Amino acid sequence: MEVVGYLSTLLIGLSLGLMGAGGSILTVPVMVYFFRLEPASAVRYSLFIVGSTSAVASIPKYQKGEILLKKGIIFASISILMVWLIRSFVIPVIPAVLFRSNSFTLTFGTLSMIIFSLLMILAAKTMIGPKVDCIADKIEKQTSISVLIGCAVATGILTGLLGAGGGFLIVPALTLFFNLDIKKAVGTSLFIISLNTISGFMTDMHIGGIDWIFLMVSAGLAILGAFTGQRISHLFNTKQLRLCFGWFILVLAVIILGLQTVALASP
Repeated sequence: MEVVGYLSTLLIGLSLGLMGAGGSILTVPVMVYFFRLEPASAVRYSLFIVGSTSAVASIPKYQKGEILLKKGIIFASISILMVWLIRSFVIPVIPAVLFRSNSFTLTFGTLSMIIFSLLMILAAKTMIGPKVDCIADKIEKQTSISVLIGCAVATGILTGLLGAGGGFLIVPALTLFFNLDIKKAVGTSLFIISLNTISGFMTDMHIGGIDWIFLMVSAGLAILGAFTGQRISHLFNTKQLRLCFGWFILVLAVIILGLQTVALASP
């Protein structure tokens, strides 16, 4: 299973390089189901892998002028604060077992994976449904600042709790509030995701128990995949790729939700 896990990590980076977003949502499930990590450890490892891969994938986008640093920092300053608060003060006090009865036990790990599967469904919907820039044409561009702050707070909470990048929240927020086109929104989103996830990982570094060799190999494969994806992206129809990958994420999310529901119902 580990071989499949390493190949999946490579594919996560490849999808990120090909499409600019989307692949990082699979990192936690890969860590849990292929490498048999506990969800809490999977989130911690995901923060580093997603952060390092997003940072590398951001470089060519910055060179093309597709990352607006000032606007990205405005968004990230709010979301990073939320990541730090969640990782520092919320996660440490959440009990491993949330509820227990004679026939039913709900652990935080199980609940995390259920929420994560629902998050994957939302992410898949953004990839399968209408493009953000098409939706944005029908909506007032200058959205209230409270909406921007709300999206930044929600992104920070998702990253802090689940290790997810939250691109499906960031891209629409940037498009609507800052009036960015889709390429600049995706590029700036990668920059924000790299800041959020790396800051979350750094918050956890004092915990220890990190398998650095495994982590570096996994991150290295994802980065290699991202580089490869960027090199060959011109050979593929990006719209078709996003559609196929969106359906793949949706099917995988339903499977994960089913597995966790069965495990939850088992005595």
